[in-house]
Amino acid sequence: MIAEQSRGIVLQFRSGERRPSSRSPRPATVQSSPPPPPPPTSGDGDEGLNSEWDLLIRLASHAWSWRDPESLDTLETTVARLRTWVARDWSA
Repeated sequence: MIAEQSRGIVLQFRSGERRPSSRSPRPATVQSSPPPPPPPTSGDGDEGLNSEWDLLIRLASHAWSWRDPESLDTLETTVARLRTWVARDWSA
């Protein structure tokens, strides 16, 4: 006997339509932000820094899935922090 398969509902998203953001628009002027904290150090060598790179991968996956402004903001903040640490390493 073949069991009856359950049927799901598929909803299509309307293309080109965006929901309004609850956040206010970004100011036109660039605000200075405090310098990023020093790279994390814990345990052996690059363990703390590697965990920051692992965080970047998780945040990128989250931003890719949700595609919302808040996820991108968090991703940008993490990239900026890592960029400062990488620049510091490469300039030494």
